[in-house]
Amino acid sequence: MGDTENLRVAVRVRPFSARETDEGATSIVQVAGNSTSLTDPATGKERHFAFDYSFDSTDASARNYASQELVFDKLGSHLIDNACQGYNVSLFAYGQTGSGK
Repeated sequence: MGDTENLRVAVRVRPFSARETDEGATSIVQVAGNSTSLTDPATGKERHFAFDYSFDSTDASARNYASQELVFDKLGSHLIDNACQGYNVSLFAYGQTGSGK
């Protein structure tokens, strides 16, 4: 196979929906490199998670904004390459209905 990795795990933080923005929601998610942190708003306690890729798509004007093209370049292009070489490939996207998977 073209890649030595058989499995990659990625997380992408989506922007707020119009409803969430209208309701004044605040983010409890921070992305730094391949790490994603969640902060409990009640206690302030942080939980850290490590992934192969952590993408932040919350603010298009931010330096670390992950565009659709960037996510495809990092994940999707490898799948296409391997499929064209005759390998079986799978992509599993998990998330709430309507969240933009």
